[in-house]
Amino acid sequence: MFISQAIQELTAVNHIGIYRVFIRDYEKLCDLAPDFAKEICTRRKLHLALDWKLIYVGEAKGNGGLLTRFRQEFRQEGRGTFFRSIGAVLGETPRAAQNEGEIRNYVFEGEAKERIINFIEETMGVQYESLDDAPIIITDEPEIRMKKPILNIKHNPLPSQFVNSRRDRCRQIAAVR
Repeated sequence: MFISQAIQELTAVNHIGIYRVFIRDYEKLCDLAPDFAKEICTRRKLHLALDWKLIYVGEAKGNGGLLTRFRQEFRQEGRGTFFRSIGAVLGETPRAAQNEGEIRNYVFEGEAKERIINFIEETMGVQYESLDDAPIIITDEPEIRMKKPILNIKHNPLPSQFVNSRRDRCRQIAAVR
């Protein structure tokens, strides 16, 4: 499902649940982010991920549910790890941090933010699973541990050094005030 389609769908009926971000257009991803595509290809060849097209797994719980989470992750309305990671692997430059918290949770503005949003919309798709009535505690951890998506750092037994180094670069840039 296209990202914008999922956001529109959730505007009508919001849920809590688990979501998965997939590469929808690998050729376009290769054109727009060749270094990121190369890292995905390397992980695929080394069998470091169960499903190489799955690049991120997340959970959405609490008042805002999936709609709030999607707006954070795919539009940077608030703070979203996925959005920051995509900006980092694309080599975008975050703004200087306005406080200590923004060093770790760096922010993209203006044209950089628009390029990231467009990249996500053009190359990614999302699937979500509503767990509104689930009698279990919602957590993305088991799926991340098993499938090892490239953009998941927390809970991933094989986190990508490429992604980590790009995120570190963004934190260093944001720290310069």
